[in-house]
Amino acid sequence: MACVGRSLTTKYKFFFYNFSSPTHYQNGNGVKEQLLEAMKNRDNAEREIKALKMQLNMAEETRDNVRRDLMDSHRKIRECEEAKETQRKENLALRRQIKDEEIEKGSLQKTCDELREKVKQTESERVETRRALDDLENKFRVCDDSRTSITGEANDLRSRLNEIEAERTDQARTARGVASGKDSEQRVLARKKRSV
Repeated sequence: MACVGRSLTTKYKFFFYNFSSPTHYQNGNGVKEQLLEAMKNRDNAEREIKALKMQLNMAEETRDNVRRDLMDSHRKIRECEEAKETQRKENLALRRQIKDEEIEKGSLQKTCDELREKVKQTESERVETRRALDDLENKFRVCDDSRTSITGEANDLRSRLNEIEAERTDQARTARGVASGKDSEQRVLARKKRSV
């Protein structure tokens, strides 16, 4: 744009010099034509200057818009990088949490397996205990039946013993009565002998 202005000034100086020179008065038509041409060139140059100024303004606006877009893009890139870093940290934390969960799950699985084994063992022991209890109950019933039978036999034996003792007591009494009767007879006989 500055070059166009300098070129226009140079042309005006050139025409002014030629127009003011004596030789130019002789060629007035040529000078007028040149002046008209210069004026056309000036108008064209002014129009071109206006167009260039408009283009410059548009270019500056475009540049400012591009600069704003670029700054916005840089800001968005920074935000994306920050979000990506945050996401990366969250992913690492989630991976650690998943690993911890897997370790805990394995530990719980192991504990569950151990508990299942203990439940099976306890169930087996319960069955054995139930079987032993059934055996003991059977033995107790047998012992109870035997005790009842033995108690009955003991009662029978006591009754027979009491009967035998009662018979023996009666026999002893009877034997004592017979003996005392014989003594009485002997005493009577002895008295009779004495009296004779």
